[in-house]
Amino acid sequence: MKHLANHRIITISLLAFSFSALPGCIVSDIHDELKGVNARLERVEETLGKIDTTNEQLATLQARLDTLDHLESIDSELVTINGELDPIKGSLENLDAHLASLRKTISSIDSTIPFLKFSDGDEPEPEPEPEPDVEPGKNANSSETEK
Repeated sequence: MKHLANHRIITISLLAFSFSALPGCIVSDIHDELKGVNARLERVEETLGKIDTTNEQLATLQARLDTLDHLESIDSELVTINGELDPIKGSLENLDAHLASLRKTISSIDSTIPFLKFSDGDEPEPEPEPEPDVEPGKNANSSETEK
């Protein structure tokens, strides 16, 4: 038993002596590699920071694009509504002309027969706009009654 214990002590001593005799190149290689790894890690962290900044900018841009999509849908709805209102425009203009003529007629009746008093008289009479599609010699009332 004593022999095995001596043999182990001698082996461990020889190994310790061998390692102490080796130059420090292994340790310095490991140290140099660790410096290189640290430098690469710093570059990776820097790149990740840039990616985070880019992601924030992309999120802001996405919010703006969502707003633009919403505005485009509103614009298309307005175009649709405008298209639906265009056919009504002519009828409303004809109605305006007819109502202006009716107002003129009522005013004329009021001035002729003062005790009837159909209108208040407080409202100023707006002047009717001339219609471009009325033929000379015809007034707006005669074209309305023919329709």
